[in-house]
Parts: sequence; C-alpha cells; structure tokens
Amino acid sequence: MDLEQVLRVVVRRIRSNLLSNEAQVKQAVLLPVLRELGWDDANPAEFVPEYSVDRGRVDYALCQTSGSPLAFIEAKQLGAADSKGEDQLFGYASNRGVPFLILTDGNVWDFYLSMAAGIPAERKFYHAELLREEKIPEYARFLEKYLQKNRVLSGKAKHEAEQRHEDNKEQERARRAIPHVWQTLLETPNELLCDLLAEEVEGECGTKPDLDDVRAFLKRAFPGAQAQIIRTDPAVKFDSMPPAGHRSKITGFVLDGKQWECRTASRTLAEVLKEFQCRDAGFMSRLAPRTIRKKRRLVAPDPNDLYDNARLKEYSLDLENGWWLGD
Repeated sequence: MDLEQVLRVVVRRIRSNLLSNEAQVKQAVLLPVLRELGWDDANPAEFVPEYSVDRGRVDYALCQTSGSPLAFIEAKQLGAADSKGEDQLFGYASNRGVPFLILTDGNVWDFYLSMAAGIPAERKFYHAELLREEKIPEYARFLEKYLQKNRVLSGKAKHEAEQRHEDNKEQERARRAIPHVWQTLLETPNELLCDLLAEEVEGECGTKPDLDDVRAFLKRAFPGAQAQIIRTDPAVKFDSMPPAGHRSKITGFVLDGKQWECRTASRTLAEVLKEFQCRDAGFMSRLAPRTIRKKRRLVAPDPNDLYDNARLKEYSLDLENGWWLGD
C-alpha cells in the first residue's frame, strides 16, 4: 500500500465518526501515516512517544539515532487543532532547536519551521485537510517530500521547507499589495484603464475615442473605483490607504452603497472582481492581459495558467464566473 492509499484509508476512518478521542486519532491516523513514511514506531532511538520537555511532554518526537529530535508532533482529538494547540506545541519546542513542528487532529495537519522568524502563524509553511479528498495526491507528495524519514534525516526536507517558507512569505507580501495596487488601478482617471478601454473601442469601431470621454464613462460606470476599504480596526478610518506601518487586516469593501464582508484581503479582491464582471461581462477579458507578470498571472480562465510553479495552484481562488484568481 502506498502513501496515497494509506491517506484514503485514514480518511474513511475519520469519516466513520468512531474516532472520539486523541488516542484513537494517534492509533488510527498518525501511526499508519508515519509508518508508511518510513518511521519505525517500535524503535525508541528514532521514534519517541511522550517525549519529555521542560514544559511537559510532546506526543511524538522523530529523532536522529543520536537521540536529537528533528520533529515534534502534537496530536489532538478531531476538531481541536487550534491556536491553543499551536501555542502548546511552540511552548514544548522553545529553545530546543527542533526544525519541524507538526500540529494535527488527524484531519488537519499544520507544518511549522520552529526557528523561522515571527509569531507561530507566520512560521507555518503548509496546511492540509485530509477530508478534502480531491487533494489527497497533493498531500501524499507533500508528506513524502517533507516528512519521509530518509529526507528528514538527511536534512533535505529541512532545506526545502525553508525555501518553501521563503516562497510563501514572498507570496504573502504580494497578496498584501494587491488591494493597494487594485485601488490604484481603478482610481479615476486611471490612464491604464483609459488606454485599455480606448484600444478596445478602436478595435471595435475603427476610431479611438477621446480619452476625456473614456474617463467620464469610467467614472459613471465604476463608482466603486473610490470604494471604501473595510478594515478590522473600525476605530481607525482612512480616506484611502492606511499610513505606512499600519497592519489592520482588510475584511471587505463597499460598492454602490452595499457592504461586502470578507475574511481576507484575497477574498476581498475576488469579490470585487466578481462584482465588476457582473456589471461588465467583458471586464475580466480586458483585465487579464494587463495582469501578466514575469512568473505568474493575476487572473486566468484556467488555474493551471496562473503560476509557473504548479505547486502554487492550490492557492488559486475560483471566481465562479469562468475565471480564477491567483491568491
């Protein structure tokens, strides 16, 4: 049985509703997965349950033969892999130099680099939910790459996880820039949109319109170009974008007097795009060519076209109108 098959078996066990406590999650889910990845749970030199640390005992330590732990795994009952478990895991690993930290409830698997910079959430480099069965092949490849015994012992897993973490941080920086860039793109008058619309009109009728006419049309057609951005700190208000250094989280927008509340900045952008597409069926087709960058596209009809790196496809968002957004 290969790892993908093992994951499908443990998913059936999770769905059975028979796993009512942490011990059952360990026995029915964690141990089969770790065994398939080459870890010998009968060898106390490499696999240590209830590993003793200053602040308690971590559920599993995966070790070198010298006894130095390379990964801590903290298991929870189904549904309990939350921020409390995250804090507990990082408390166990504090100042111990353990490269990998894993928090799981059997379904959710969160992977962290313990020695990366930032708060625990910023050190996470992968999140998996096994009940998303369509992603089982991806999860199997990830686990084999970052948790397979020989790769962990050789240091290859750590090196590649650090690179992945840096890539994730670059994507996050780009993600945070999207709302500002998008608002700038839509500000009236915006020469980029004016030129784009003027070119399309010229292609349609053979005559390029006066740019003042284009600006006037855009101002009427897209009053949301000056839409209010909603942030999680309602006590702080900005006329446009916040000052440098302010870190309030974008959670929605107001368009034509109607308010949309979204969980993240990327979801905010997705909803804005969907609304403009509803108002103008050709909007996305005209926008797409202008969003092509060196290594990726912002929007595309096929999620496979968003990234040069295929593994980043998982971050794409379905706009549910025939288009995908690179998250």
